[in-house]
Amino acid sequence: MNVNALFFAGALTFITGIVVGLFPAVYGARPDLTSLMKEQAGQITGSKSAIRFRMALTVAQIAISLTLIVVSGLFSKSLYNSNSLDIGMKIDQIVTFGVSPSRNGYTPPQSAQFFESLENELAALPGVESITSSLIRLNSGAYTGCDIIMEGYPADSPLANNVAFNQGGADYFKTLGTPIIAGRDFAREDASGLLKVAVINEAFAEKFNLGRDVVGKRIGIRGYASDIEIIGLAQNAMYFQVSTATPTVIVPFQHSDTIESRTFYVKTALPPEMLLPQIRPVMARLDAALPVENLSTMARYVYDEAFPRRLIATLSGTFASLATLLTAVGLYGIFAYDVAKRRREIGLQMALGATRGRLCLMFLRKAALVTLSGGAIGFALSIYAGRLIQSMLYKFEGFDAGVFIGAAALLFLVMLLVVLIPVRRAVMSEPLELLHDE
Repeated sequence: MNVNALFFAGALTFITGIVVGLFPAVYGARPDLTSLMKEQAGQITGSKSAIRFRMALTVAQIAISLTLIVVSGLFSKSLYNSNSLDIGMKIDQIVTFGVSPSRNGYTPPQSAQFFESLENELAALPGVESITSSLIRLNSGAYTGCDIIMEGYPADSPLANNVAFNQGGADYFKTLGTPIIAGRDFAREDASGLLKVAVINEAFAEKFNLGRDVVGKRIGIRGYASDIEIIGLAQNAMYFQVSTATPTVIVPFQHSDTIESRTFYVKTALPPEMLLPQIRPVMARLDAALPVENLSTMARYVYDEAFPRRLIATLSGTFASLATLLTAVGLYGIFAYDVAKRRREIGLQMALGATRGRLCLMFLRKAALVTLSGGAIGFALSIYAGRLIQSMLYKFEGFDAGVFIGAAALLFLVMLLVVLIPVRRAVMSEPLELLHDE
């Protein structure tokens, strides 16, 4: 808990209560004797300025509620889109964890030997089908960028920048379940470093207009190698975050690499939960002092990584619900007061032949005018809010007709229900009872 935020919220609440409470206090301190005499006669009155002020507050509540409902709907739809997205990997049968031998004083050659021994031990476990690893953990939201030297493009071309880079082990795409469109996956022999090779994804090929015939073409990766042969084209996958397929180049681990840590992916034919308790004993046999980092099923890890999106959708939905509740209370208070003030008028109209339906429509028209006024302002605010959060939404624009219509329909339904409660109570009374109301 942030103490500053706590005190700010407390102070704001206190000041709001004082300011809002002052208005009726100041209004009540200026008595109008004529109004008081009318009140004693059973007629509830109120100044036009007070009525306009209450109406203005209600319109503002409606506008803010509509905006929050729309924002909540946009975030919820974005969360649904990302959850239903095909991330390009089959992760249901994969267990993942990280290992960092360098933190325990391993030298690069010792780390490489440890990684090889760990793979052999994991391969001997029951149900294990394949094993691979990566330098940067998949779906962690982080990646290493690199510059590409591509034939036909200047070295300083903007296209050569902002390409994601990762290193992977043998059977990388086979283990992750990402189809190879052309060429082949990494093999153990690629770790020898005799041949500089790489696999690119569809987004990378599209970025440089390479088409599907990419196998055998050569690229350069500044800071890593200058002559690398493309041996495979992989289908797009959400390697770094579950939102977009980043142009990516992946090269194999090499024995000469000074890799301090790796994240392993173990594909099993058994339920992955059965493999989880077997990982730590394997690590203990190799080095009991070396910790296992972030041990989890891959499906659970991807689910947990979506927590910020779920939190935003939940919070926005909660705020929208609270705002709608406050709007309902405000509308009910306004029209309960209005109905109470006009009970004698209602009784007189009923005595003169007015139907209950006509009287209900009289109040509903007034409520609809207030709701439409707030809705128009809220609609404009919602469009602006949608533009502000555009970068946080997945696979649709900040304006969604379904969300806007649904939010407006929900607010209209709330208005209808809360207004009908006091109105129905009044019009269902007997005219004589209303005319004698004190």
